[in-house]
Amino acid sequence: MKNLIRSVVFCVLVFAVSFSSLNAGEWKKVTPSPMESLLYKIYFKNPALGFASGANGVIYRTLNGGHDWTEIYRDPNAGDLGEIFFLNSTTGFVGGKGGRLLKTVDGGNSWAPVALNGVTTEIKSIYFLNDMTGWILASEYGILMTNDGGATWTTVKSLPTVKMDRLAFWDNTHAVAVGMSATELYYTTDGINWTKSKAAPFGGFTYTKYELKDVYAVDANNIYGVGWGSLIGIQPTILLKSSDGGASWQFSVQEASNRTYDNLNGVYFKDALHGIAAGGGSRGSVIIRTSDGGQNWIPLEIPMGPTLYSLSAIGDEVWVAGSGGAIMYSPDFGNSWQQQMVVPNVSLNAIQFASDKIAFAAGSDGSFFRSTDGGNSWSNKYLRINHVSPDVQDIFFLNDKVGYASFSYKMIAKTTDGGDSWKAVLADTTDAALASYGIYFFNELSGYVVGKSGSKIDAIYKTVDGGQSWEAKTGLLSANLRDVAFCDENRGIIVAEGLKGMYTADGGKTWNPSKFNGLTGKTPNLMKVSFLSPSNAVAVGNTCIFKSSDGGANWDYVAVDGLIENLTGLTFQDAQKGWAVGTYITTPKKLGIYQTNDGGSSWSYITDTTVFTKNETVYNVALDKSGNLWISGSKGAIFTNSSTLGVETGRGQKPGAYALMQNYPNPFNPSTVIEYKMAENGFVHLGVYDPLGRLVGDLVNEYQSAGTHKVNFDAGRLSSGVYFYSLGVNGNLITRKMSIVK
Repeated sequence: MKNLIRSVVFCVLVFAVSFSSLNAGEWKKVTPSPMESLLYKIYFKNPALGFASGANGVIYRTLNGGHDWTEIYRDPNAGDLGEIFFLNSTTGFVGGKGGRLLKTVDGGNSWAPVALNGVTTEIKSIYFLNDMTGWILASEYGILMTNDGGATWTTVKSLPTVKMDRLAFWDNTHAVAVGMSATELYYTTDGINWTKSKAAPFGGFTYTKYELKDVYAVDANNIYGVGWGSLIGIQPTILLKSSDGGASWQFSVQEASNRTYDNLNGVYFKDALHGIAAGGGSRGSVIIRTSDGGQNWIPLEIPMGPTLYSLSAIGDEVWVAGSGGAIMYSPDFGNSWQQQMVVPNVSLNAIQFASDKIAFAAGSDGSFFRSTDGGNSWSNKYLRINHVSPDVQDIFFLNDKVGYASFSYKMIAKTTDGGDSWKAVLADTTDAALASYGIYFFNELSGYVVGKSGSKIDAIYKTVDGGQSWEAKTGLLSANLRDVAFCDENRGIIVAEGLKGMYTADGGKTWNPSKFNGLTGKTPNLMKVSFLSPSNAVAVGNTCIFKSSDGGANWDYVAVDGLIENLTGLTFQDAQKGWAVGTYITTPKKLGIYQTNDGGSSWSYITDTTVFTKNETVYNVALDKSGNLWISGSKGAIFTNSSTLGVETGRGQKPGAYALMQNYPNPFNPSTVIEYKMAENGFVHLGVYDPLGRLVGDLVNEYQSAGTHKVNFDAGRLSSGVYFYSLGVNGNLITRKMSIVK
């Protein structure tokens, strides 16, 4: 990897795939299953042992500092699990919604419910002083205490109408409790009696919410709280400090250049002066740091995009977790970051093959996937541009190097080095009502981007100088514009929400409204459009397909039996053969892949429901140069019907740094050899995982010298199937697939 800049940092993560045992033309998923989409809590007991919990009642565990995570518990009926506390390496508690409290005495191998009679609200915070004495905070209930290890609980502070969030203890006598209101802050000096704190002034700012999301006690006197912030109304992130054990609080006003306007959900101090806090919002992750005891908080430039819901730290080592199943690790208190999840749980809104070998996909949280070997492997990174990482709505690459991306919040960015670095060519905004969607470029200099400049206010942007300047047209259609296509530099089509569209025959000087025929009583959103010839075009959208034979002036509805999906992807191989994809998201969920062989006049449902399950959503479709289909979807999923996927050679990695060879033999029974190469010394972890991400073989976990290494893996105890083996070197990951056939 080369030409990295501060604003765009690769988190190297390769999903290597071998499908030699699959029949030609079969659909297959080429990315492994990610962690749960929302991780609300991350907790490390020591630098090796950590836990994470989140949506759908899931708990994960790591035994090697986050290099590998194993799912150890899941109960969708339990609801979200958002709090973790361990007394030692074996005894711990997890709390969640509905008064759910779980306890383990074997390090997480098994969990048993703990009865909390009368508590039906969410367990927000857990703290144990020792094996016997502990406290929990239940929102809209109060603070409970146990003196018998959790067998029985006593309410020591009743707060039935107050949404509380966090407890912070310094010792067995000094603690604070904070929550969703600045007037509901409490402190204790004995752990039993809780007193309301003096409300803090808020620096002259007006807030719609006064929520504190997390609190950390440095000692018995100095305590820090972080919480609410919003761009709407320009509400700076709430930063509070108490110097008297929580009896009173002071608001920390930051310099304008250092202010953030997002929720901060986690805070930690390693000593009296040095602290770090994490959070984020719709424009990406936010991490701030102080070196003067909270007087000044400085935003950090970080290579991530998800909202961060939790932070855990031991000394200089920091872990954060959040949306998209994201887990990131910093060994140096935020100076550098490494990605620790196998694949981000993101929605890939766009996918494109730029050449035989080079392909791209992008989507939520600024996620950006790249393949340099025809789809055998994909590297993931977050596009961090101008300190933000909004959702990527579309991408358009002219070749392997030059491409454009459109984002929520209006931004348009350009790369000239194949995605290594990006520059905003149309700046982002703080207004969520603005967005850029569809992209079409004739060459590196000339092209169009369409979107919205407000609610139902259309926006067309045209550039003839590669994005250095833009001509904008707005208010022509009173609709959010979703896609644009041209058959030449004069004739173009735009489709929009509310069954609207426009066409031009003079290179965009004038745009005329389109007419849609054959569908009465409905105004579905149109999402994608493609030219088949100068006259013929196809548009798809929410439960609808239209065809035009006059360059987009008039459109005829195409009835398709059984079509209930919202179609969001469209591609054509030639003037006759094409595909549309989408999802019906209302229960019962239905995924759809439709094919036409007559230029869009008729369509057939060709979905392979054994591969495309109801657990996923599909968003877009692309063709590679050999005519194979590639579909991007939710949970970081990429599917293909290519029959040519083979051995990945390690391309796309840092040249010569390390390589993971395809195991041999493959498929195998019962043993196989895994070979890897390192150009430099480093800590190595080599593990084998089942399709659910559970560690089934821990092969190497030690510091090794540079060179070629071989490991024999005996799978005698495993059943037939597809497994992943992952090589981690100095925080970087390569993952491949292997097949056991018995």
